[in-house]
Amino acid sequence: MQGHRLILFTLFITVIHATKINFFDAYQEIVLVGNQSFIEANLIQLWVDVTECAPTPCSCYVEVNGLSGDPHHIDFLPGKPNKGYATITNLQPDTLYSFKLNCTGTDQTETRNIKTDYGRPSPPSDITFTLNSKRLQISWSRPLFPAGPIHNYRLTINTNSPIDNLPHDKLSYDITEDYVDGTEYKIVLVACNVNNKNEAVCSDANQGQATFIMGSTTTPPAGQTTTPTVPAGGTTTPTVPAGETTTKPNSSNIPSCSVAFLLFVFFFLVNNQVTY
Repeated sequence: MQGHRLILFTLFITVIHATKINFFDAYQEIVLVGNQSFIEANLIQLWVDVTECAPTPCSCYVEVNGLSGDPHHIDFLPGKPNKGYATITNLQPDTLYSFKLNCTGTDQTETRNIKTDYGRPSPPSDITFTLNSKRLQISWSRPLFPAGPIHNYRLTINTNSPIDNLPHDKLSYDITEDYVDGTEYKIVLVACNVNNKNEAVCSDANQGQATFIMGSTTTPPAGQTTTPTVPAGGTTTPTVPAGETTTKPNSSNIPSCSVAFLLFVFFFLVNNQVTY
């Protein structure tokens, strides 16, 4: 009988001293001011509050759904052995994760499904230039890794002020003035997200640069020729093909009619000789 009482007393002590999970989330239990969320694009910090830990000190860990590796142990604060946190890193932006809290001394668990914040997108891809009726059009494709819903694009042309009001579905921009041959356009194009803290997070500007320039002279396509323009009052000089020559008249040549006249005079004088 005494043995049964001892077992029951032991069970009673164990039950009343079982670890109890009071709080588990990605922010501190008491929010003092503003948004104190610990949700970033690539990490989440999870805070816990546990009491009546058995055995002491408190020991808890977090399992991350879909990630391999060791569990993330809770670091309890000095002077507050029941409050602590775990920082989960190497996460992907704009991605839903499941976090499960386990503590020794209890079968109680807590699970939170939390989505990471928007992150920095990759630069816009496939930047191209098209010359349409003397107007230059700049076109691009969405970032390959948007890291969230693209909020806007920011375009800088040469040293002009940035054009930052291009919406997420705008994938081209038309320059309003006519293009002048030989003019160089240097552009910087970035994609931007706005995260949950209302901060603009933009792609790397160094990876969004492109240059366009068209030469001031053009080469005619194969099979076509160009016709030279003769200035007013000017003349053109004919071209003689290789191996050929041109013949100019010789002023010393005597026409055939002159030769016949001289022969007539000669025979006339012979037939009509005057004897002295």
